[in-house]
Amino acid sequence: MRLFGARIALLALLVLAYALAFQGTRGLFTTDEGRYSAVALNMLERSDFITPQLSHDVAHYTKPPLTYWVIAASVALFGANEWAVRLPNALAFALTVWLCFAIGKRLDREHAGWAALIYASMALPYLGAHWLNTDTLLTLFETLAALGFIAALLDAGRPLRQALLLWTALGLAFLTKGPPGLLGFAALAIAAFTCPPLRPRLGRLGARWGWLLWLAIAAPWFVVLIVQHPGLLDYFLYDEVAARVLSDKHGRSPGLYGLISVYLPTLLLGTLPWGVRLLGALRRPWPSPASLRNDPGLWLPLLWFTVPLLVFFLAQSRMPLYLLPLWVPLALLIARTLPSGPPRLARGGWLLLGLWLATLIALRGFAAHAPMHTDDRQLAQVMREQGADAPELVFVEDSPRFGLRLYLGANIERARINQATTRYEQSLADLLAEPPQCRTFVVKRSSEHNLQEAATHLGRPMQSLGAGTGRFHWYRATGDTCP
Repeated sequence: MRLFGARIALLALLVLAYALAFQGTRGLFTTDEGRYSAVALNMLERSDFITPQLSHDVAHYTKPPLTYWVIAASVALFGANEWAVRLPNALAFALTVWLCFAIGKRLDREHAGWAALIYASMALPYLGAHWLNTDTLLTLFETLAALGFIAALLDAGRPLRQALLLWTALGLAFLTKGPPGLLGFAALAIAAFTCPPLRPRLGRLGARWGWLLWLAIAAPWFVVLIVQHPGLLDYFLYDEVAARVLSDKHGRSPGLYGLISVYLPTLLLGTLPWGVRLLGALRRPWPSPASLRNDPGLWLPLLWFTVPLLVFFLAQSRMPLYLLPLWVPLALLIARTLPSGPPRLARGGWLLLGLWLATLIALRGFAAHAPMHTDDRQLAQVMREQGADAPELVFVEDSPRFGLRLYLGANIERARINQATTRYEQSLADLLAEPPQCRTFVVKRSSEHNLQEAATHLGRPMQSLGAGTGRFHWYRATGDTCP
């Protein structure tokens, strides 16, 4: 027994070390990593954990706050650095590997080890955990909810503890990404209702009181904000739900072309090296529908994967990591195509798997050292060397590089040379009408002339602050000074 416990502890440490590889060596990439880290840092600075702020003047309500909270907590504990802001994702990935094993033990004990190994070594979950996002954390909570759901139905004894786990994790999933956090639960509910052995056990899920626990966790943040800003109710329902599902308003790969260009490569490349086994299994004779529905170990992960996948296919807002929570049931399905018992491969198979894992780790290392124009750390270094850093950085006619908030401690703003068009930006005239301060204007080479011309017309000509980069040049308005 002691030897078994030592092996489990060693495996846990190996998974954690694997999850943390190169986690802090790469600079923050624009735009997602910069946005999430900037909001978390602003929460810490302002001690306001209710209103997500991209900058001093711009609130950011596109995501619920749990991702920002865990990043802020990590930074508070370990300092403002890349390792700290990515630590929650690394831990979420490692925990999800173990949740795969826990779910696998209940659905098909003989393939549980395979399921954990497959999830840990597929490309999308591992590489996705190296990128600051909401989806790795969402996958953790959706999988935790699935464990509570499945354990409540299949474990012996009183299911209260498992039902509590289900509704608590479901609340955390909603607080991470809103309605998408309910897709896995909805799929499992459909699967259990249509599975004759499980339908009589649905009462074990605690639905009579569970939704109250879910509301107590998921709703307060939304309620507080909507009471403070009533217009947010329409924003949450229309812009963040209906528009993403039914329209191309957000420009996230809509239409058939978007479906093929985004999700097909994600499914083919993101499931490497194991997805080919599932393709092979599709060519084999399948059990009859009645047999499938009577096998919870196959029916539950099958619908857990296919029902949300259909929703994602139909929705008009598409990004590769949206599919990430589906990699857990996918790992369970692929595990069923492998021999029963603990994972066993021929010597050559283990060698190939080891080379694959080394390749995944090496990809993280390559991203950490390859020059990338999206790397905000590299941009911050050049700005500091040329004396262009300032307490406020204004990006003119371009997407702000919010990762500079971490490196330069600056407030990041966005400006239009003419009239501002969204609530996320200001006009150049309004900014130059403010009292002089220490502020740097960052502009693309193609917009330099227009900026200089407009600033001169407004009586605040721009002064160059150095050579800039191949992409950006920086200026300071006449009257603005820095210590």
